[in-house]
Amino acid sequence: MDHSFHIEEIISFYLDGELSGKERVQLEAHLAECESCRQLLQEQQQAERLIARSRSLVRKHPTTEALLAYQKKGEAASGEMDPIKAHLQQCESCRKVLEAAAALGEAGEDLPELDVSRPATGNPFLWRVANVFRHHRVIPAAIAVAAVVLIMVLFFTPKQNPYASLVTIEPAPYVMPETRGQVEEVQEVFRRGMTHYINAEYNAALPLLRQVAEADPGNPQYQFFFGVSLMLTQRYQEGVGYLTHPTVMNSAYREEAMWYAALGYLKMGDVNEAQGYLKQVASDSSTFSIKAHTLLGKIRKKGKEQPPK
Repeated sequence: MDHSFHIEEIISFYLDGELSGKERVQLEAHLAECESCRQLLQEQQQAERLIARSRSLVRKHPTTEALLAYQKKGEAASGEMDPIKAHLQQCESCRKVLEAAAALGEAGEDLPELDVSRPATGNPFLWRVANVFRHHRVIPAAIAVAAVVLIMVLFFTPKQNPYASLVTIEPAPYVMPETRGQVEEVQEVFRRGMTHYINAEYNAALPLLRQVAEADPGNPQYQFFFGVSLMLTQRYQEGVGYLTHPTVMNSAYREEAMWYAALGYLKMGDVNEAQGYLKQVASDSSTFSIKAHTLLGKIRKKGKEQPPK
């Protein structure tokens, strides 16, 4: 893949699920071989999580439009000016937002051109947005609004998922079997993918494991280890989908897959789904039964610690 093409935007579309199947496979193949792009992917995933966690808190503050209107002296809707003024007296974050809006207003259309060969800022999401603005020539007013939103996200303390800290997702064990003679192509691709997996190179393993999972959807081993690799790269929603696939649920991987699915739901903050899978695991006579009982106890304890809604 040619790096002169805007890889930041391609990765952005990849994270948003907007690439076609062929484009996604091409990008994942590139990520398997390009360490710098894998690092960029990880940085953008981190930025996405920050923004996702901050949405609920941002709603508690004046809207971006109201703050900008206030900054323009008198354009806030009737009845909004006094509450915003009172809020600003107590909220340092919103005051910083207004300062940033004022600075952007002075800059106007004289914003510098960006060098697309490297990030112009230490924040990968800001770079991602700035790149889109540059190539699509968004008007300065839209730039100001988007920048203010981003600054609000950066200054506000994000709302944490209290249950995510209860779990750490570890890789499922795998022992590479000895190969004798020729093997089928799909088995060779799986072997290469699991070599990356064993070496904790999960982003590099993903395209290869995706290839075999899609080539042989009836193979529970392919589905399971691809699902676990997705979890290890913090793509919990997609990972849970593969782990709970009927092919896996009707195989020897059932209990282990349900355990990992429960961890994924906890990471996403869906406690009810997590508890449902954990209860199934706890009721089975498997190596994960005791772990499921222990985690259910931690969830109940954590729930009692949470303030009433």
